[in-house]
Amino acid sequence: MGQRFEANLMNVPRPKNLPGQNEPYPHVLIGDEAFALKPYFKRLFPYRQSRRDVQKKNYNTRFCRARRVVENAFGILAQEWRIFY
Repeated sequence: MGQRFEANLMNVPRPKNLPGQNEPYPHVLIGDEAFALKPYFKRLFPYRQSRRDVQKKNYNTRFCRARRVVENAFGILAQEWRIFY
């Protein structure tokens, strides 16, 4: 899957404007520090950076909230169909 993302072979939608923004933003994957930074991948700011910068701390808070929603959705799918274990 990672190789397909690298080669732009995944059927990812084109970048779109976020609400209230004029600049298009690409669709991305989210994860933790175990993954390398790539153009299609976002992760948290390190704790040392985020504790001093309010914007980075806010980003990390919202990032964690989004990640929790995704993890809960996969948990529900796994319980319902048992194929995502």
